[in-house]
Amino acid sequence: MEQTYTTILIVKLLKIIIPLSIIIALIWIKHLSILKKRRILYYYDERQSANAEQSCPSKHDDSYAQKGIDDSECSLREEYKKKIDECTDSLNRCSSPENKAAIYNDRADYYEFLEEYDKAIADYSSAIELAQDNADYYSNRAWAFTHKSM
Repeated sequence: MEQTYTTILIVKLLKIIIPLSIIIALIWIKHLSILKKRRILYYYDERQSANAEQSCPSKHDDSYAQKGIDDSECSLREEYKKKIDECTDSLNRCSSPENKAAIYNDRADYYEFLEEYDKAIADYSSAIELAQDNADYYSNRAWAFTHKSM
């Protein structure tokens, strides 16, 4: 008799513990994907000089090296600008709200990399309007507000 109560208790505990552990694992996986995405932003922020201007100067300019801007940073900025243009073109062609939300989110990421936080926040807000159930868009907009205030 005592074994049956113990067995029933163990089964009930397992029914609670297993789903909880699965939920915790899924939350960590989601958290790690957000951290991985943010690592790109932090890497870019670390490389950026405090005195660097938004536009890339000519390589023949003597102040080029003094401003802390190297070739790779200029090429990153130009690449992000191209990606923003591609996202804008995709938005004009896209009809699905879910896809538009993802494109707004991507374009906002590129704006954030370029430190154009107001544009990034506007695009994240547009993504949220189209896909209100996506927590990543809210998180990304919060990060943009945080970086804007720094």
